[in-house]
Amino acid sequence: MATLGKQLDIHTGGIDHISTHHNAEIAQSEAVTGKTFVKYWMHGAFLTIDKSRIGKSVGNAITMRHLADRGFTGDDYRYWLLTAHYRTTVDFSWDALKAGKQALFRLKRHMYEEYKQKSSTPDTAYLEKFDERLADDLDTPGAIALMWDMVKDSKLDNKTKCGTLMAMD
Repeated sequence: MATLGKQLDIHTGGIDHISTHHNAEIAQSEAVTGKTFVKYWMHGAFLTIDKSRIGKSVGNAITMRHLADRGFTGDDYRYWLLTAHYRTTVDFSWDALKAGKQALFRLKRHMYEEYKQKSSTPDTAYLEKFDERLADDLDTPGAIALMWDMVKDSKLDNKTKCGTLMAMD
């Protein structure tokens, strides 16, 4: 509470924490403050390898060192994670991560080589749809698909695409 305050807008965690850990947090926090502890709980499904849950206790956790040793960055990993809905079990593979890395590379190539980071006013229609996707239970796969639709949209000029990508962050 000293760091985050007495109330949180969003609290995340794994689905395995719902019945024990999170209920304990709610009971303790609300008993002390008399206020609703969290507005939105976002419980993520498991990340698996070969259909088996990844975890430190299981002994199959993947660290940044593992990723870096194979030529991947944190951005590559984050992009790959965002291509799946947080409440969907995702099976990790090096091939899937490689595909995510390649997609992110293509996106950066558009931004830095094709658009040359020269932006203008973003396209409001795409931004509204993007926000709608994120507001719909944090539909990051839908938001990323929409982003790629915008990149491929021949009706938009490169400056508008650049500005829209920057607004999408």
